Amino acid sequence: LQNLGRLEDAVARYRRALAIKPDCAKMHSNLGIVLQDLGRREDAVARYRRALALEPEYAEWHNNLGNALRGLGRLTEAEASYRRALALEPALAAGRRMLVLPGTHCKWVEVRDGRIARLQTYFTGELFELLSTRSSLLRVGGADEPDEDGFEVGLRNAARFDLAANLFETRSAQLIEGRSAGWA
Repeated sequence: LQNLGRLEDAVARYRRALAIKPDCAKMHSNLGIVLQDLGRREDAVARYRRALALEPEYAEWHNNLGNALRGLGRLTEAEASYRRALALEPALAAGRRMLVLPGTHCKWVEVRDGRIARLQTYFTGELFELLSTRSSLLRVGGADEPDEDGFEVGLRNAARFDLAANLFETRSAQLIEGRSAGWA
């Protein structure tokens, strides 16, 4: 349900599952992820804290808690959560690492020798929603199935152009080459 974008349905299912098995830390954390994707960060913080109360040594959940706290502007608490995650996963503390935290707003955390060097958030899910429901890329042809060739072209072009240029090139391919909405 979560991967299909049916976030409220996913929340309801996790809540039902937790009513049956209230001490399942993984379900509390997963519910926190969905709540965070819905922008309900305070609720997400509560779920991550519950997961950590049940399994305090799980680095990913400290990281998720840090993301929710950061989204609330509680940066000191967020940093403490990130540091705890790094302490629990010593391999993350050596060298340079890029942590990608998926969700409606994808986060990229660059860690150098155990210190957070950079944190960047991208509104990937929101952008996808806008492009897949309101974009001029949908106006050519009918609603059709995704096209593998279009996906391959998109992957290749992603490394060569910026996003705006890629979108323009895609729209041009529709108009000039007759590419479909599914290809786009």
